[in-house]
Amino acid sequence: MRRILFLVSLQLLILIGCTDSPEITVDMSPLGGRDIYALHCQVCHGADGRGISGNCPPFRGSSRIGAQEREGLLEVVLLGRSGVVERDGHSYLGIMPAWRNKLTDGQIADVMNFIQSSSWGGEWGRFDASEIAAVRQMIVGKPHFSE
Repeated sequence: MRRILFLVSLQLLILIGCTDSPEITVDMSPLGGRDIYALHCQVCHGADGRGISGNCPPFRGSSRIGAQEREGLLEVVLLGRSGVVERDGHSYLGIMPAWRNKLTDGQIADVMNFIQSSSWGGEWGRFDASEIAAVRQMIVGKPHFSE
């Protein structure tokens, strides 16, 4: 009986941890962009930035990632996206989760800077937390892709 109660409690904790509640922000401040990427981004975008064919667009060699795309790119990171995405003559049908309620401005900047500093990142220049905060303010009231 104790084992069943333990397993049920564990499942509830896991389910609570998977909610999209706006109150949840994970403090991973000691982790750098590489670690945050490995925890949250790598499963779809790949350890080498090549993405998943037909599902998740790559960073490596993408024409979309450039200085002129900064705001739009940050909106996708913060709000997420679902549906068909066209990139460089290829179609991808996948889901990008919204990170605005899960990662801080500094953590998002760290991840973006890690991608930029890798050999497969775009040429968008360094991000800082204040830039993420400004875009976050612009999207207040906009729904996540799933809302």
